[in-house]
Amino acid sequence: MNRSDALEALEEGEIQAILTIPEHFTSTVLNKLFLNEGTTPPLTLIAENSSAMSIDILQDIIEIFMRAINFQTVLSQSMNEGAASLEQLNAQLPKGGIETIYNVEQVSSFQYFTFAMSVLFVLFAGGVAAERANTEKRERVFERILLTGSKPLRFLGAKLGSTFVIAMLQLVVLFILCHFIFQLFPGRTFQFWIGLGVILAALSLCVGAIGALLTSLNFRMQSPDASRLFNSILVTIMALAGGSFGPMSILPNWITVIGEWTPNGLSLSMLMLWIQSESFSDLIGPLLKLLSISLILLLVGLRIFPQRRQG
Repeated sequence: MNRSDALEALEEGEIQAILTIPEHFTSTVLNKLFLNEGTTPPLTLIAENSSAMSIDILQDIIEIFMRAINFQTVLSQSMNEGAASLEQLNAQLPKGGIETIYNVEQVSSFQYFTFAMSVLFVLFAGGVAAERANTEKRERVFERILLTGSKPLRFLGAKLGSTFVIAMLQLVVLFILCHFIFQLFPGRTFQFWIGLGVILAALSLCVGAIGALLTSLNFRMQSPDASRLFNSILVTIMALAGGSFGPMSILPNWITVIGEWTPNGLSLSMLMLWIQSESFSDLIGPLLKLLSISLILLLVGLRIFPQRRQG
């Protein structure tokens, strides 16, 4: 509307307020905002009943709009005034850069959690095997084996071997299924699968040693409490410290140090290294550490395993 028509409509009650926007308002505001030229023209509000709620709402909207324009004007002026000092400050600051690492594969979330969950749940095989051995002892299977002339340590060796086979089968089946369902390792070479098999075999051997140690503890205690404690509490602690519940980088340093000596933490680190570089030299240190843990567990299990019939 023009001004006369708007005033007439306001008097007749057809409208409640008149907002007058000056000519060339946008260009004038932009000149003031970016070039600091001229002055910001005012907006005029005329209302018949200034106490009406709709008028208060309109007035608030206009005030918020003008406050935003004033803020942007002051901010633009401050930035222009401080541009020279900002350039001087940037010149004094150290310069960063971008470093690119070549020949390293990225690990997807599917690959990471497949690794993390696999190395976690395979630990339960050791506790289950030890608890099953305790059941065999209770049902006199162990004594019948001794009656055949076999040495007790052969029974422990059989538990080590059977647990190794069960753990290896579990890992192989799980990785094959995940590979075909989620396309985890597309285009990988034969060398990759060989290295993956070596890592899984080392982990399975460690699980077998855990099963042998728990079997010895169960036989020595004459109850399955050791294997039950392992499956219910120790596996959870190892999962947390070894990165099975999340990346080890988000954990405190002291937990990370512990996780680096857990079977699942070591195996997860090796799997991550292998999928990124496929370098056997990167696996030598962690493999030796994992095999050393397996040997220590096995020796302790052999030492405490009862050499004669008990109970």
